[in-house]
Parts: sequence; C-alpha cells; structure tokens
Amino acid sequence: MVDQVIVQWYQVVSTMCGRSTYMTRQAQRPMPFRILRRTFPRGEAVGLHAHKESQVIFAASGTLQVYTASGRWFVPPQLALWMPAGIPHRVDMLSDTELRMIYWHPSALQKWRRKGH
Repeated sequence: MVDQVIVQWYQVVSTMCGRSTYMTRQAQRPMPFRILRRTFPRGEAVGLHAHKESQVIFAASGTLQVYTASGRWFVPPQLALWMPAGIPHRVDMLSDTELRMIYWHPSALQKWRRKGH
C-alpha cells in the first residue's frame, strides 16, 4: 500500500516538475528525485550528516527522532519530515523502523518554484 502511494505521488510530482516519466523509465531519463528504502533496528542511529539534496524522511513503520542544531522532531509511523538541503541532522530509531527517503535534486526544486507551485 505505501509503495503504491509513493508511485502515485511520484507520478504527480514528476509531472509537476516537467517530467512525464514513470519509475519504470528511470534509466531512460533523469528523474527529479530518487527514493531509498531502508530498515533499521530499534536503537540504531544515523550519525550527524547533511545532504546536497533536500530530503523527505517518511516512516513507513516504526518511530524515529531527527535532531538538528535548531531542534528535534518526533516522526511516528505514516508521517514524514522535510529536511532542507545542507542542514546537518542525526536520526535515532526509537523502534524497529522502515524508512523511505526521497532525495530531491536541487534543479527539480528550482524548476518547481519557477512554475509557481
């Protein structure tokens, strides 16, 4: 179910970003973002790091906490957190967690902004 929602969301957002491609065509055209799926056991942490892309951190299951210099955010199952590009952050798994991370290419966000979305 979660994967189907991500595919549908991907298609809508890809079209909004000026792309009419689908996940099955990834090798043919550059995509505005990439999706990473990972599972983590309770107690595992991803140390302080930053990305050049903006990121959506979606907890498909489990619970996590994200820390930055300006605060911390609790992310329960089926919710997501937007992490802007370049912001150092740390992620702690408070339970067994299945994540979907969506990394937005900077040019896709700029193009999306120019379209007025």
